[in-house]
Amino acid sequence: MRSDEQFQALTSRRIDLGFVGLRPTLSAGDFLSECVTCDSILVALPTGHPLARKPKVKLTDLATQFFIGMSSRTHPGEREWLLETCQRAGFAAKILQEAEAASTAIRFVADGLGVALMPGQITALPHEGVVFSPLSPPLLREAAIAWRSDNPSKPLKDYIRIVKDLARDN
Repeated sequence: MRSDEQFQALTSRRIDLGFVGLRPTLSAGDFLSECVTCDSILVALPTGHPLARKPKVKLTDLATQFFIGMSSRTHPGEREWLLETCQRAGFAAKILQEAEAASTAIRFVADGLGVALMPGQITALPHEGVVFSPLSPPLLREAAIAWRSDNPSKPLKDYIRIVKDLARDN
């Protein structure tokens, strides 16, 4: 499930815990969240892009590029994270297109519409026409779990502890 689908399922009590990616901006105390790991962020580039030949890419090398962002509707917080990350690097991200799914973002990059900052595990998806390059210095992004604040379930609390323990060990 995408992050937005997980929050809907949490709200309707169809699931007890969501692996929601970015730590959500929580309102009204309905949900609790915790960072369980940090994702290494890569830049997705079309294979013919001049930066695709570099072993590592500086974030500032992307200042003149158009970006493919993730839809705020399906990936809450992603757009803000991209804008803030680029702002901290000293430039304003120019978001040309937003995608509702990672596979769509990869297709947009392959079609030459822009570049994208994506978590490293995304390389497991098919990505013909796209090169994933590490950033220098490395860029990390928190990955969080979320659950309802009013869920008293002991198995949920035990599972959260297990997830946190596994994340700490890795």
